[in-house]
Amino acid sequence: MRFFVSFLCAALACAPTLQALVLENLAASKTLDATLQGKTLGYYIGSFDPLHKGHEDFVTQSLKSGACDYVLITPAWGGDDYKDRTDVKARLEMLFKTYESHPRALVTRLTPGELQDLLTSPIAPVDKKKSAQPHLKGLRIVGMVGSDTALDVSQDPKKAKVFMKGVALAHKYRAHTLGSVMALPADAFVISRRNGQDLQVLDGALSGCPITHVFENAHLALSSTMIRERVAKGAPISDYVNEEVQCIIKEKGLYQKKKQ
Repeated sequence: MRFFVSFLCAALACAPTLQALVLENLAASKTLDATLQGKTLGYYIGSFDPLHKGHEDFVTQSLKSGACDYVLITPAWGGDDYKDRTDVKARLEMLFKTYESHPRALVTRLTPGELQDLLTSPIAPVDKKKSAQPHLKGLRIVGMVGSDTALDVSQDPKKAKVFMKGVALAHKYRAHTLGSVMALPADAFVISRRNGQDLQVLDGALSGCPITHVFENAHLALSSTMIRERVAKGAPISDYVNEEVQCIIKEKGLYQKKKQ
């Protein structure tokens, strides 16, 4: 199996590089407006440490259902006290490799602050209580979240007040996980239900906005934590991550058991 993975990684490295739909490239080529005007953009934030097939399933369901025209997938940048995440560069590489030829999945290396600057109109200093709004004509932003995150936010009024509200980012949050969850304003949500979690407590809304779709993820018990644990034990992960992600984990030596 290890020989096969090494062979596969070498083959992928030699394959022609396809052009990912990169948000900042669209802006530089002046095609961003034409791409996103009048569209619904799913905003999918996560640690993606690593990106796995459950994440991919959520993106596919959101696009196929018509809940979103495009999905912007961006990793939490770190800088918080909750998780010891892998370097964001490695996690970005997973996203870029996975979606390098996808026609409706957007990826970006922009920080949360840069993302807010690109997609929303600035908030005047006297209007700090207002939220940033998309400046592209007719653009709607829909938040994409897992059911565990949705339930956590719903039970904490402080989180619900800022969660995907387009809060003007202070400097300390412009490259920070909290900046990621505050940068863009969602006017609706779609949820991926994990492990059959009961969502009745949400009463059809999250952070004051309607939940338009709830998807049952085909990979119910799958989590990034489980994958990291399997890698540390030397167990196979091919059933849980795509070939590109598997190669990145191997090449960078990610999630290996720390030597005592």
